[in-house]
Amino acid sequence: MRGTADIEKEKSHSRASAYETVQTGIGDFRPNSRTLSVLIVEDDPSIGMLIASICKYRGWDCDTVPDGLAAISMLRRGRYGAIVLDLMLPQCNGFEVLAYLRGERRAFLKRVIVITSAAPSTLDAFDASALGALIRKPFEISDLQDAIEKALSIEE
Repeated sequence: MRGTADIEKEKSHSRASAYETVQTGIGDFRPNSRTLSVLIVEDDPSIGMLIASICKYRGWDCDTVPDGLAAISMLRRGRYGAIVLDLMLPQCNGFEVLAYLRGERRAFLKRVIVITSAAPSTLDAFDASALGALIRKPFEISDLQDAIEKALSIEE
């Protein structure tokens, strides 16, 4: 039988854990075993729906947004274990989202999977070495699944 001291210890631990996960202004990007959530940033509805279907099939929660401004807003509010990011987006492009992450959560870049059909000349000066993956469109579904799985499995 558990005593009052055991229950108080559990409550204290729960409060500490909840407190440790709070981040002000820029969201909490730390996944845990219960948070396998993917942010999909894609302006093509059919590709966004395809990626969301893949995520749901694999048991991963996901949110889909059509532009970089919405992505940054979601990143400030949500918890994500991975981001699938198109580069060529309206309003605020993927390069700007990456700049935001470099400034606010540099370590999170290894959880970003960039998918793009950008011309090679557009990517000439692009350094993808800090990212989880760079996948060219059209892509193999298995390649995208593997990249998301890898991003979601990264320990802090």
